[in-house]
Amino acid sequence: MAADDYLSVLRVVENLPFPVGRKLLCDVVRGDETRESVQRNRLHKLDGFGSLYLYTADEVDELIGRLIGRGFLQSTKVIGKGWSVLEISAKGKEELESPQG
Repeated sequence: MAADDYLSVLRVVENLPFPVGRKLLCDVVRGDETRESVQRNRLHKLDGFGSLYLYTADEVDELIGRLIGRGFLQSTKVIGKGWSVLEISAKGKEELESPQG
């Protein structure tokens, strides 16, 4: 992966109209239009949709895991549901605002 690919993921998360789960985020940055929720929510219209299309789902999932581990993304359990959603953290927002972001 390129050194700044993580910024693409952060930008997509910042521009999402609502928090999403890890798998849907992976599909959005990989440009997978086959997901029903991508079409229904018009996520294929987002800037950054498909920005990491060259990578496998496993590679993108690993990158997302590193972003969570480094504190750029935060994972929050949805109360009463069996899943978590991802949101950009304050540290992630600072990274986007920095000169290299």
